[in-house]
Amino acid sequence: MRQQPQAINTDRTHDHTKKVIEYVPLKLLRHESRFKVLQSDGELFGVLGSRLYPILNRVMKLGCVLAEPMLTVDSYDGSISKWKRYGTSARCEAELNIYSDRHSSNVVGKTLSMAGLYLQPPRTDPHHLPYENPQNLKLPHFDAIMVDPQIDAIEPEVLYGASDIDQSSEVEIVLDHLHQPHELREVPIDKRIRTELKG
Repeated sequence: MRQQPQAINTDRTHDHTKKVIEYVPLKLLRHESRFKVLQSDGELFGVLGSRLYPILNRVMKLGCVLAEPMLTVDSYDGSISKWKRYGTSARCEAELNIYSDRHSSNVVGKTLSMAGLYLQPPRTDPHHLPYENPQNLKLPHFDAIMVDPQIDAIEPEVLYGASDIDQSSEVEIVLDHLHQPHELREVPIDKRIRTELKG
């Protein structure tokens, strides 16, 4: 008999005005050249995309790393329904929570960055652990620089208004004031000044 996995409620603020998204935690199992995705009771749910295998395999070999797929309840139910009704598999998007110790986290961040993959704050964390992204910029004397994932990127024109200044002239002004002892460059002079060339 198939057991319905326990869903995780992501609403920590208890704000009843917004829609609550629930997630189903799954498990990964390395098997030959793929990762199997298992339900909480150990029954096979699916297979992780093959493109992720080499990268995730490198990360998981670090030792102190755990990766847990999280699937929305709607996506999970839809996949199960499609399998039962039509006998066909379904493609789902899952979120992958990656946990590691502080020492391994820097290597995880570099490995993922080299593969063009970037960590985002998790929408849900069944373990309720503090989140630290090794790919985030860290500055001395600043405890944390947090980016709110709920805020969309704002175009500079919206913040500062449309700029009527020619950007290229601003760049030239900056370049003109740089010290360049080995580079010859044109210097504007008053046209009334004339000198004779002697040969």
